[in-house]
Amino acid sequence: MHALSQETGSGVALFESDGWTLTTSGLEHDNGYFIPRDEIRARRSDGLWVWPVQMAEKLWCAPRAFAEAFRRAIVAFAIEPDDALARSLAVLRDRAPVGSAGSGHGFVLVGIYADTVAGSVRPRTAVEIETDRDDALAPRRAA
Repeated sequence: MHALSQETGSGVALFESDGWTLTTSGLEHDNGYFIPRDEIRARRSDGLWVWPVQMAEKLWCAPRAFAEAFRRAIVAFAIEPDDALARSLAVLRDRAPVGSAGSGHGFVLVGIYADTVAGSVRPRTAVEIETDRDDALAPRRAA
């Protein structure tokens, strides 16, 4: 559903689609998640835009719908896009879709830290199976 200039609790709706509403106050999802207008242009220390990267981590966020609403916010609030925006939206785009097969039960590593994190995740203790017992195999912690 697309709507223009409707009054909402957060201001006048400028755009509405797929769970996101752009108002004069900011960008709001149907679940109540709100990004204030003055924070839309926020950047991380590495230069990437905060919100596309932040939303890539939200399991409930549909990347395509957010990207469309975010682009509309940039235009509506006269924010100058740059190459870092394209890279930030790529982080959002490249994450596995919500609920997709092989997405690790919804947990998706994103961004420049994905390889670092994936390479450093190890079980805390090894588990060994006792095979020298006649009764049921029982897991036990390795010494």
